[in-house]
Amino acid sequence: MNSVSLIGRLTRDVELRHTPAGTSVASFGLAVDRAGDKQDDGSIGTGFFDVTMWGKTAETAAQYLVKGRQIGVTGELHHHRWTSETGENRAKVEVVGRAFTFCGSKSDGDGGNSSTGTSFVPVGAAADDDIPF
Repeated sequence: MNSVSLIGRLTRDVELRHTPAGTSVASFGLAVDRAGDKQDDGSIGTGFFDVTMWGKTAETAAQYLVKGRQIGVTGELHHHRWTSETGENRAKVEVVGRAFTFCGSKSDGDGGNSSTGTSFVPVGAAADDDIPF
């Protein structure tokens, strides 16, 4: 079974693009604290993951997710291997997300910083619009 669940914060805004057939593809980075992994300076270690989502989930992610927002992601791991132009063997593991869930408050992340009194507002929505879920 290939299943992964992560909770972390977006390291960059969602990039939405489309395949030639018109399928939506969203990609973003997710920073996840590593439980029990304290550094010498007392800080907690962090893992960084590339996440890709497809279809309607990709469109929803692009509409509502912004850098700094805390989310939970469920999906599976995909491992890619290739040889670079210089002949070096390369490898990468990415998370192909099936679903995401908001974590924390609406004012988390750059989408709404509670210290400035602003609130999270989805791209293209007015401040008084309700999120449809």
